[in-house]
Amino acid sequence: MEYDDGEHEYYDRTTDPYQLTNAYDTLPAARRTTLHTDLDALQHCHTDTTCWAAGHTS
Repeated sequence: MEYDDGEHEYYDRTTDPYQLTNAYDTLPAARRTTLHTDLDALQHCHTDTTCWAAGHTS
């Protein structure tokens, strides 16, 4: 999750099913970049094809 104020949230639902510990700060920079890129693609898709593709990345 990315918020307009620059805050981020990431929860590992396997090890933290109740989403109690925000693990974003522990993610490697490459993983943060990938998550941001994937989210950006979902936010800016405009067709069934591009939205489907955006939802089926990493």
